[in-house]
Parts: sequence; C-alpha cells; structure tokens
Amino acid sequence: MRRSYAEWDAGHNELTLRNFVCSRDGFREVTHMKREDKHRRPRNITRVGCRAKFVIALQRNTGQWYVKDFIDDHNHPLAPEDLSCLLHSHRRISDEWKADILEMEISGIRKHQIFEIQKMLYGGYDKIGYTQRDLYNCCHHHKQGIISAGGAQTVIRYLRE
Repeated sequence: MRRSYAEWDAGHNELTLRNFVCSRDGFREVTHMKREDKHRRPRNITRVGCRAKFVIALQRNTGQWYVKDFIDDHNHPLAPEDLSCLLHSHRRISDEWKADILEMEISGIRKHQIFEIQKMLYGGYDKIGYTQRDLYNCCHHHKQGIISAGGAQTVIRYLRE
C-alpha cells in the first residue's frame, strides 16, 4: 500500500482524510513508454490499475478516526509469502541488529560478510528482514552522522586512522 490522497481542514493545520491505495494503483504514463530518446532498458510495468484502497476520515465533532471506505479487491496476484520480506514496507533493521552490525563493522568485518553472518545466525534471507542494500545504507547513515556531529576534526581523525 501507499499513501495517495489527503484532505486538510480549512486552515491546513489538521489532516481530515487519508487515502491509502495499492502500490499497483494507476497506470504508467504513455508518454514515458513511447519516448524515442530512451537509452536504458525499460523497467517492468508495475502499475496495473488496481482498485484496492483504504480510506480513513476524521470525524470533526468527536476527533475520532473512522474507516470511510475499504476495497480489498486486487486485480493482480499478491506477493508470495516467501518474498514478502523483500517488500519495502516489511524491511526493517531493529536497533539491536544495528548495534551488532556497527560493532562488526568497527571490528573490521566487511559488509557483505556481515550480511552472510546475519543470514547464518537467523536461518536465511527471509528471516533477516532487510536486504544487503539496507545494510550498506545503515552503515553509511551511521558514518554520515558521526562526520556531521564532529565536523572537520572527526574527518581528519578518521583519515589518520
């Protein structure tokens, strides 16, 4: 699912309606598909006009949210259970795993080896709950945080090490 449409109150201060749709809602624009100046291989068609949606609205007098509309009728097969761990909405690196990953990286273990260790510890890629790219991004964001927090002296110290 993805967020699609939202309505706000008159002052644009408070959200009053939110529409969640299937990630395959809508269609790809034809102008992008027929372009002559494309050099890359075209991406797979992911938008198939699925009408599944979930709409919630705020009842103004009570301040309670309620389900205004729900359609669970997909016109495409859903992701298989063994591949659902790769969906963006299902991928998470817990704080405990982040601490383990950062400790392993500090001790000199390479990122692809960290991922293999995690796979062996938890029994497979589907049990880890994130992809190798997520692991690389986690390490990168951690380094960026260290560098931005300490400024130039941290960079100089890092380069000396």
